Amino acid sequence: MNQENRNYLDDCFSFVRLFLGPREDSCPRTLKSSEWETLKEIRADIRKRAQEAVQKGADIRMEKLIKKHKLDDGEAMILWALVFAAVYGREELYRADNLRKFIAYDKADEHIAAMKYLYPQSNLLKKKIVTLNEHNYVGKYFVLEDEILRYILEEKSPKTRSKSSRLSASAIYEKLSRYASGQEKARQALSIAAFKHFQVSKLNKKKKGLDRIQKTNILMIGPTGSGKTHLCKALAAVLDVPIAFCDATQYTKTGYVGFNVDGMLHDLYEKANHDMNRAEQGIIYIDEIDKIAHKNSNGRDIAGLSVQQELLKMLDGEIVVSGRKSFDVSGILFIVSGAFSGLEDIIKARIQKRGIGFLNERNAKNDANILSQVSTEDLQAYGFMPEFIGRFADFIVLNSLEKEDLVNIMTKPKNNLISQYQAVFEASGINLRIPPASIEWVAEQALKNKTGARGLKRILESNLSPFLFNREPGERQNEPEEIIFEPEDERFVSKLDFLENGTNA
Repeated sequence: MNQENRNYLDDCFSFVRLFLGPREDSCPRTLKSSEWETLKEIRADIRKRAQEAVQKGADIRMEKLIKKHKLDDGEAMILWALVFAAVYGREELYRADNLRKFIAYDKADEHIAAMKYLYPQSNLLKKKIVTLNEHNYVGKYFVLEDEILRYILEEKSPKTRSKSSRLSASAIYEKLSRYASGQEKARQALSIAAFKHFQVSKLNKKKKGLDRIQKTNILMIGPTGSGKTHLCKALAAVLDVPIAFCDATQYTKTGYVGFNVDGMLHDLYEKANHDMNRAEQGIIYIDEIDKIAHKNSNGRDIAGLSVQQELLKMLDGEIVVSGRKSFDVSGILFIVSGAFSGLEDIIKARIQKRGIGFLNERNAKNDANILSQVSTEDLQAYGFMPEFIGRFADFIVLNSLEKEDLVNIMTKPKNNLISQYQAVFEASGINLRIPPASIEWVAEQALKNKTGARGLKRILESNLSPFLFNREPGERQNEPEEIIFEPEDERFVSKLDFLENGTNA
């Protein structure tokens, strides 16, 4: 953002804060007549300086917009308030009654005059600078059009067409394999499920009502560190769509302390740089979904069944109205995941109950991939509503990673961990070599700690970072220093002791 535009917005925002006053819950605050006159003078001074700067060639976007559409002072004031509200999340400023007070300085005659700005005939509405829902100003909300807000803030409009509608399932899988290693079956299943979803989304744009095809959502099951989050992050990168990462445990029933579930839609909208079209083609990934399974208890359930019920409207693919925005979630891919500790026992009990003889029981107990046999019945027994589980057509199971999988994760994907550390060391004049035996040692430590892929970076970090302790940024030498990472080497032990004990060993 150019400096003139930034300074102007800072002045506008400072003025709006004076109107709001020190109490965040007060909009507007009560001021004496003399104080209102002072605010009026401040506003006039800001406008005058900005207009003079624009005449000299300054790129002050809001003043250019005001001049282009021939907006008067009251309409300019509304713009100030709405931009402030959008940047700082002060939704009380979208209310028509508060905007009227903001324009009128709490004077009765000016209140009457200000009402003209809040009807459909106003310039702001006719020229589609702002939107008013239901064309009725009483108790309603005004919001800036997204393109207008991006213009004022000098934000470029993102691409609205993603790669999601142009890639086949096999192409998604091939690209996904560049960024993720291991879990081949899960990668393949995720690629097919994503392809189906975006195909259905494209077809539904031409259909209405009961003719629309039911959308697909994905449920991922796998232990901690098996790569669930990384796979979804890689999928979003491959499809070139925004993704919002959410934690199911932070949501509660509406009206209780915690976040409402529709907040995740606003998170996705933020990730899409306030581009609604792009947001409505994105991905919402909800982790720890197993934590909202209903458990039998005597207390009030505000984070189990209640949250499941509130998620239904989004999983159905309907229009969701949240605050001042309406979201068409039919094109949003919802992926939920969790470790589902204890689910194996439920699956085994079902298999044993329906099996005949001890042979079936033995097979159930020895089946290392017992989770692959999960059914909707098992998930209902775990604590999920039938209606909730019924919204998921694809169950994708990830297995615990073995040593070979962890080694491949560190070495095979594009931008893998080993190449990342070698690039960082090279920038400091160090040629870092990590022999295969050392890579296997890191994998063994992750297995020992039961952290899976998530623990690999922590192990590498704790062993390699001490060598950069005395390095200057961009420091290079004529002959690059070579370091071979061997965990049993005394140099690693001494440097780790230095960091842990604070003394030079």
